[in-house]
Amino acid sequence: MTVYTPGSSSGIPLSILSGFNAPAPDILADHDTLNSLVGSAATSLLSLIDINDDPLTSREHILISSILLDYWRKGKDITLESLIGAIVNPPFEKVGVFGLANFFPQADRMKLAMLINNVIASPSFAAWLQGEPLDIQNILYGQDGRPRTAIFSISHLSESERMFFVTLLLNAIIGWMRRQQGTSSLKALLYMDEIFGFFPPLANPPSKKPMLLLLKQARAYGLGVVLATQNPVDLDYKGLSNIGTWFVGRLQTSQDQNRVLDGIVGSSDGLLDRSYVKNLLADMKGRQFLLTSAHLDEPALFETRWVMSYLKGPVSLQDIGTLMQGRQVLASREKGEAATKAHHSGRLQDRPPLLSEAIDQRYYLPPLLSDNYVFQPWLAGTATVRFYNASRN
Repeated sequence: MTVYTPGSSSGIPLSILSGFNAPAPDILADHDTLNSLVGSAATSLLSLIDINDDPLTSREHILISSILLDYWRKGKDITLESLIGAIVNPPFEKVGVFGLANFFPQADRMKLAMLINNVIASPSFAAWLQGEPLDIQNILYGQDGRPRTAIFSISHLSESERMFFVTLLLNAIIGWMRRQQGTSSLKALLYMDEIFGFFPPLANPPSKKPMLLLLKQARAYGLGVVLATQNPVDLDYKGLSNIGTWFVGRLQTSQDQNRVLDGIVGSSDGLLDRSYVKNLLADMKGRQFLLTSAHLDEPALFETRWVMSYLKGPVSLQDIGTLMQGRQVLASREKGEAATKAHHSGRLQDRPPLLSEAIDQRYYLPPLLSDNYVFQPWLAGTATVRFYNASRN
């Protein structure tokens, strides 16, 4: 078992640098899925700088989405550093039918880039750039191929940071899922404790689209999704209708009962009698649960036995650090080896330096490349000077 703490080094830290890697080719060929991933990635990034405008009208969202699409369709990964550079100097000249200068002037693009840069440059964000990569295959399976349990603890994060990470995680899971072969057997299980706020009925946070996509498609790839909540009234109805198995405890309010009824009856394609299920929910007692499933002909009411459980309470970051102490040493050693390899791999960049559009950049490349060529930096400048008083100048 591994406990990951994104944005903190108390447990096993996670690097989000791979969160914007190009998706698999089959996702690139699926227009709807690709747009969903791009939109949620752009929205989650903008939420870090408190920009939560409508994706259809927000020029910030449209610009970042266009940049991600441009990179991903070329099969290129994009880092946060590259994204900031692409915001200032986008790899295209038009957005729709308008030129960049009209749609989003460079001065405004620079302000947007500065806002994102300020977030990732802050000391508190440094932990997001360190640790193991967000690679679902390596998270689910060890080097020996054996499956393992991974826990992501996000209670220490702010609301915007939680939304940012959950969206990146769901997108990464979708990318991993689409690389799997279809199967009727269970390969992996995604469990999320307290889904409140991430899958609301009316609002459209960045986590909503990828979660809905998982509820619709995950089972075909052998990925199970288990969601837990104490607030069923705050869940999206479309998502509830895609859930095949329900474990419902005692509900205190009629509003919660009606929302659960909508989901259960809706997912049964009209095979369940609404009034019958409603009476079952209304008469439930403590430690009783209602089970409905697509594999059962009718709902089943069962009761759990009395158990004794030591409820310690929420696990603190200090507790997680104690649990993961041995793993942290190993992760630190692997990080050092990776840094050594990166240092010797060169520092070539795929983006030019950030300069004003007023500066004309030209590049010299010799017709032939060989070991006999030696590149030396030179600075050349030209100017036109007009003298109106030669004796004073």
